[in-house]
Amino acid sequence: MKKALENEFHIVLEGESHEVDAVTLAETIENMNTLIHELNQELRPEYPIELKVKTFDEGSFDILFALIADPSVQSTIFTILNKDHLEIASNIISTLSDLFSIKQFLKGEKPQSIENTGDNQTKIENSTGDIKIVNAKSGDIILNNPTINITINNTFNTLKNKPEIEGLSFLANKENENVKISNAEFLEMASGLQEINQILQSEESKPNRTITKKEMPLSIFKIVFDDKYKWQFVNNDGQKISATIKDKIFFEKVKTRELYFTNGDVIIADVEIFQIYNEMAKAYENKNYTIIDINDIRHQPNQAKLEI
Repeated sequence: MKKALENEFHIVLEGESHEVDAVTLAETIENMNTLIHELNQELRPEYPIELKVKTFDEGSFDILFALIADPSVQSTIFTILNKDHLEIASNIISTLSDLFSIKQFLKGEKPQSIENTGDNQTKIENSTGDIKIVNAKSGDIILNNPTINITINNTFNTLKNKPEIEGLSFLANKENENVKISNAEFLEMASGLQEINQILQSEESKPNRTITKKEMPLSIFKIVFDDKYKWQFVNNDGQKISATIKDKIFFEKVKTRELYFTNGDVIIADVEIFQIYNEMAKAYENKNYTIIDINDIRHQPNQAKLEI
């Protein structure tokens, strides 16, 4: 087995066989791709990445995955050797390891209690009274992202019907990120979404919502030369946000070079903000920003132009 680099991880289907049926393999790879995409959107959506299958090793069926920069934006954002990219990839892989570990810990049952400790950690007590301390973001994702839960469930729902697969191992660069799940645990790993969602559907739960902020000033931090990807801005609170721009007239002007930008320019925009209700924080949390109209661009004085 090749040692995983910072941007790589192994999924090993344990067993004596050196082969696996095509449907199981395809579904496992597809589910890993869905999980990585969701984590990319949760953690750093402004840096689009792709999941690649690098190689197979003989023995227990070993799939080596790698996270790389989306090639369509690689030249304008970062490259495979960029330090920021490796950190992002490592963070996504570490979070994915956390998610498998939390699901394994819950054993398909509703947790007895969940407590945000306030130090970027979450304390989870499972049905047997055991305690697990996890990264707060990982805890938030496992409790609030149904796509993540469904995809993990689907992965093990497929594997539980394959007695020749004796277990699944998630192996990463760091020893503490490795997770080993036996065949006997597959049934538990394939359940639990309903129990977890019961927490989110309690009497105090509130529906997700979209709010609109008019004339919102946003300082341009990073430009992306494609309307499919997100720009980075800094808002009035000094918070860095990523937003998709849906203003078609704006992009037409960009393409025809009618607009230019300088470092520190500010756009005045109407912004839709998608919010979810975070049960642990008891407050709405901004999850996604969409700029629907750009009303004005305020250029900084005495700066050289950056032509688009």
